[in-house]
Amino acid sequence: MDIVVERRREPRAGSGVGEMKLELTPGRTRHVMQRSAR
Repeated sequence: MDIVVERRREPRAGSGVGEMKLELTPGRTRHVMQRSAR
């Protein structure tokens, strides 16, 4: 899942909040990714 997060972070340079949430909830990476994509 790290690869997906990194790839999404590249195109979205302003995803600081998402990164923090991912670190705080490593078990909910899919939820955060889906919310960020929308």
